[in-house]
Amino acid sequence: MNVNYFSGVALVKALLPAWLERCEGHIVQISSVQGFFGMPGRSAYAATKHAIFGFYDSLRAEVADSGIVVTMVAPGYIKTRHSQNAKRGNGGEYPEGDILQKGVPPEVMAPEILAGAARKVPEIVPAAWDAKAAHILRCVFPAALFGIMQRRARRERARL
Repeated sequence: MNVNYFSGVALVKALLPAWLERCEGHIVQISSVQGFFGMPGRSAYAATKHAIFGFYDSLRAEVADSGIVVTMVAPGYIKTRHSQNAKRGNGGEYPEGDILQKGVPPEVMAPEILAGAARKVPEIVPAAWDAKAAHILRCVFPAALFGIMQRRARRERARL
C-alpha cells in the first residue's frame, strides 16, 4: 500500500492546494487492469490497485470544476522481465505461463499513454484484448468473470 497507493496520495495532497489556487493541473496516475478485477494469487496487489481507482475516481469528480484533470492509466501485462522477479507472499514464484507473450511492449504502450494524457482522457487502458474483455465482462456479466477467475485459481493451485 505504501508504494502503490499512499505515495501517490501523498504527492497529490502536497500539490493539490497550489493547483486549486491556479485552477490548473493534470494528474496522470498509473494503476493496473487489476484495479478493475482481482487475479488469483495477487489479492494484495489487486487491493492496492482498487484503492487507487477509488481515490482518483473520487478526486476527479471533486476537482473537475476547478480546472484539474485526472487521467487514470490501467495497463495490462507489459512485455518486460518484471513478472519474473515477482514473488508470492510465501517467497514462491508466480506461474509464468504466457504472460510475456500477452504483454504489450513498452515502446507501444508509452506513446499510447502519452497521447491519451495529452488529450486529457479520463482513463487509458493499454492492455491486451483479454484484459480489456475482462474489464467489460466485470461490468456487464460479473458472474462469468468470477467463474473464469475461480477456474484460473484452481489451475494455479494445481501447479503448486
